[in-house]
Amino acid sequence: MFFDHSNSHASVWAAIDRIASDYDLTASGLAIELGMHPTAFNKSKRTGPGGRLRWPSSETIARILARVGMTFSEFGALVDEVAA
Repeated sequence: MFFDHSNSHASVWAAIDRIASDYDLTASGLAIELGMHPTAFNKSKRTGPGGRLRWPSSETIARILARVGMTFSEFGALVDEVAA
């Protein structure tokens, strides 16, 4: 089975964007709520030099989930949902 990193990458970020939206926040607003720099979740920062994909850290995901009261399983289901 082939694992498509770019599709998974986009789905993880889309799930984070959905969480922000569900809480009436922008991605920047969510970052601020987590005590992060407002540009931490900007779309322009999701890829690095040469198009290298930048993934949110597990700590960042854990902070998001703690903020909104979501489990990792629920987050995984959301990632799958936005990928479909």
